[in-house]
Amino acid sequence: MDIGDDPDFIRLSLLDSIPATEISFENRIIDFGNVTSDTILTANFYFKNTGNHPLVIAYVHPDCSCTNFSIREDTIEPKENSLISVEFNTFGRYGYQTIFATLACNSQERFHLLSLKCNITE
Repeated sequence: MDIGDDPDFIRLSLLDSIPATEISFENRIIDFGNVTSDTILTANFYFKNTGNHPLVIAYVHPDCSCTNFSIREDTIEPKENSLISVEFNTFGRYGYQTIFATLACNSQERFHLLSLKCNITE
């Protein structure tokens, strides 16, 4: 696939044509502590568009196929709150785990790293 055909690349390049805004996260790191294997963890990352223009989310990329995500909406009006939920399936994993998801949006800082941590015990 040519990079120009990649939907994420297209959405990311469109961010250059809209005004930048600001985003503020309640928390970018969520640590679940000790959990048992075969558990599904859901980390809710709450954020707010603290700027003066609509916040447009181009994409969210988890770093692992063991992770899913959902976004309440992909355009957030100024001064409005929203949520990204990241779900991690601990099946077959043990020990200390850190799972990342990268958010790309039209904020001054284009990329934001969200992380979910846990220690999986038997």
